[in-house]
Amino acid sequence: MTNLNKKASLLLLLSFCTFFTNGQSWIWQRPIPQGNTLTDVFLLNQNHGWAVGMYGTVVKTTDGGLTWSVLNNTISIHLNAVHFINESTGIIVGSNKIYRTTNGGVNWVEIYSPSGESLVDVFFVNSTTGWISGGYGTLLKTTNGGVSWSSVQTNSYNGLSKIHFANENEGIIMLHPGRIIKTVDGGNTWETKLVRENTSFFHSEFINAHTGWVSFGGGGMARTNDAGNNWMFLEVHPSYQVTSFHFSDSQNGIAFLEYGAAGKTTDGGNTWSFFRPTYSIGDYFAFNGNRGVSVGYDGRICLSIDNGNNWQTIVAPTINSGFYDIDFKDNNTGWAVGTSIYKTTNGGSTWTQSNNSGVYNFNDICLTPQHTLFAAGYDGKIIKSTNGGTSWSVLTTNTTQELLGIFFINENTGWCVGHNGTILKTINGGQTWNPQNSGDTKYLYKVKFINENTGWIVGGRDVILKTTDGGNNWIPQNTNTGDYYYNLFIKDESTIFATGHNTLLRTTDGGVSWNKQNLNFPYYNLRNVYFWDSNNGMVVGEESFFRTTDGGNTWTKQYLKISGDFWAIKFTDASHGWIASSSGSILKYWNGEISINQQSVSICPNTPITLSIEDCPGTVTWSNGMTGNNISFIPTPGVYTAHCSSGGSKSCTVSVAETNLSINEPLRSISRDFQAADYIQSQSQIGTNISDDRTRVKFQSGKAIILDAGFKVNNYAIFTAEIKSCSN
Repeated sequence: MTNLNKKASLLLLLSFCTFFTNGQSWIWQRPIPQGNTLTDVFLLNQNHGWAVGMYGTVVKTTDGGLTWSVLNNTISIHLNAVHFINESTGIIVGSNKIYRTTNGGVNWVEIYSPSGESLVDVFFVNSTTGWISGGYGTLLKTTNGGVSWSSVQTNSYNGLSKIHFANENEGIIMLHPGRIIKTVDGGNTWETKLVRENTSFFHSEFINAHTGWVSFGGGGMARTNDAGNNWMFLEVHPSYQVTSFHFSDSQNGIAFLEYGAAGKTTDGGNTWSFFRPTYSIGDYFAFNGNRGVSVGYDGRICLSIDNGNNWQTIVAPTINSGFYDIDFKDNNTGWAVGTSIYKTTNGGSTWTQSNNSGVYNFNDICLTPQHTLFAAGYDGKIIKSTNGGTSWSVLTTNTTQELLGIFFINENTGWCVGHNGTILKTINGGQTWNPQNSGDTKYLYKVKFINENTGWIVGGRDVILKTTDGGNNWIPQNTNTGDYYYNLFIKDESTIFATGHNTLLRTTDGGVSWNKQNLNFPYYNLRNVYFWDSNNGMVVGEESFFRTTDGGNTWTKQYLKISGDFWAIKFTDASHGWIASSSGSILKYWNGEISINQQSVSICPNTPITLSIEDCPGTVTWSNGMTGNNISFIPTPGVYTAHCSSGGSKSCTVSVAETNLSINEPLRSISRDFQAADYIQSQSQIGTNISDDRTRVKFQSGKAIILDAGFKVNNYAIFTAEIKSCSN
């Protein structure tokens, strides 16, 4: 017998399969679950809570604040307040909009508002009766659980803010400036109960129907023991304002003040002892029993389980660094720079500090074509790594000017720019740096070259410089916009884009003339521009995002529901991109594509397999109850489906070979599959006119014979194959 197949390596054949969802989106990678500022939080009980914020952000907890998930929606306004009646039904308000959910926040329906004013607070006293306050004396009331709302007259044209009702009839509302009004007949009539002229109220809390406190400007508070009929003024601090507070009972409370100060009282707020907390919390609070949650700037969430005396940070707005540049070697490995340097090896899912140089505060990072890293920053510092950031060496620059941009055209030749018109050049990989004359003293932000001779620099007001001799001479370009320029992208020697303060410029003649691009929408500082192919590019900036699909001829505003000032952008291909902000946020572009390592697999009984999902930006759950991007298990025959929480699913079909199988059968010149286990032996005549010397019989994952598409023999030529089973 002639052995046509070598012994196969069982189970190692991987077949990647990709699927697409309908959506394309940006996924938060830092912080998790998101980084938009949160402006209100509500705790229904010890487990369930919700927080809302900018760009329609809604997050939810079901474990008392330990973990939070984003409830995706189509709301784009800034939300100001949230209140839930039960675990299913809740109301959120913002701008002049009211939204209601009946499934815990999964879906929201806009409810008609009889007022066109901005809405700032919502409060329910029971499952049917609730109020919403807003600008210019706006007060709305519902008696059917928020299904519909009607206007209530307050005889005030001042803005209404915080609401508290003890029952359906008796309640108070804070007005701006410095006034509290009360009703005892369900809102039909109102009476002023507290006046504090020329100030604003910051926070309020009631521990029962009668006892409550409010804080206002000037470091003061007021307390009521009779449901708001009478108030006693309390001086907390002579200089610092009380931004938030919490009382666990009528005597014991904690207050948080400006500038990171805090105070405690054991006599209902009459006297306070001050301290400096070791933790940082948000500006907006909610308590249920002894459990409290604070939320605030850039998605910060903190948790207390002891009435606010101690706090645990659950979501931090940054990883101790804002980011000003980001670069990636491939779809997995990248670096972000700011206060320090952070590295990812899994596409941005996790970031770890990668800087042992002793140097901090960086503005730019450059990855050479040979994968050497250079980073530049404060005090004229440049550092270099030849091992992906594991270790760094500090280079000598002979300048103390802050360096803002660095670029290498190859392993040896690079330039660096910075304050006071500083330009440095190296031709030996950074060992020595020589100054070049910019002819200017303004800030120079970024430098890019298309080859060793031709490059551009952008900087302070109307500064764009070009060189055609490697930087020996820098020639000012004519822009005349009066704007500052922060970054640039070179498409080719003729076409360059530059971003700046309220501007996007393009040249198509190598810089002889520059034209301001019409973006058709209001925008702020545009920080960076990047093209990942000849047609597709993106501009990022201060809450401004624009996209082109025609090489930059036209730009479309992108509504990303993301807050922040984004300085950095990098794409490795059309499916993988990242942006980073000066507040430490990092987001990854996801075009809806994920992949599974095996569509189908055939195995022997009791054999383990590994299934893997790539490019799911969310959580992966499997139909067998397992979770995670990678799972290993001993399967039974069937279909195993992975579901990505961000959308889409993919399946793998598992077949298990029979035992004690032995087949001897003539095969003619047609394709035929047989279940097999270990190896294949073949004999008999194979025609003499065989087209080439390739293997004629494939061994698929140890389980099947497949004749190649190129398998050709004479008509009616035959051979026999013995297929041995798993038990053989």
